[in-house]
Amino acid sequence: MNSYIICSPDTEKDYAKALDMAAELTGNPQKVYSRSHPDVITITKDKSELSVDAVRSVVSDASVLPNEAPCKIYIFKDGKDMNTSAQNAALKLLEEPPEGVYLFLISDRAGSFLPTIRSRCMEITINSDAAESDENVTFALSLLEVLASGNELKRFRFCEENNKMTIAECKDKLQTVVSVITDMLASRRPTMGLSVEKLLTIENLMEKCLKYLGANVNVKQIFGIIEVTNV
Repeated sequence: MNSYIICSPDTEKDYAKALDMAAELTGNPQKVYSRSHPDVITITKDKSELSVDAVRSVVSDASVLPNEAPCKIYIFKDGKDMNTSAQNAALKLLEEPPEGVYLFLISDRAGSFLPTIRSRCMEITINSDAAESDENVTFALSLLEVLASGNELKRFRFCEENNKMTIAECKDKLQTVVSVITDMLASRRPTMGLSVEKLLTIENLMEKCLKYLGANVNVKQIFGIIEVTNV
């Protein structure tokens, strides 16, 4: 596999993970960590987004042989800010990368990428300390179990029992749900009988709720959305 999506709430940790992998691939960690390796290229956004022109430059440069390493590595540090045109421009490179070319797309959520992008990448989730807590994982598994059951009364009771947490707690727990789903899609966890389609639907719902929380929608409203949305 030559293409990876690395995601967590902390994109700096994701970038550090990409650099770790680049150091191993190039065999020259000193240059990688000092950001001086000519074959490890970091692509960042221009103002508010990572543009199609930036991606096209990578597509063009990828056909040029590496300077000193056995491979070339492109790290899209602001992958979450790739617009649709930029993601579509990256598709061909993801489908048929030149030999020895590696791509790392970084985001705070895998759902920021088009399904066509995600299907061509291996997803690596870097959990935050909060996301790794037993309490949050228990919440995530309980919510998925309730949604898998299809029982509306169970869902109502679950939402009523959990809608009094703080916004910060809610963000941590919903992000953990996304992380658990990512693990299920990557066959790192049992799917609890949920189909891939249903897992992606639930993931999209969690991503939507996280965006609403960022826009100061309150927790009770978030659980109201979870309660009434058909998944």
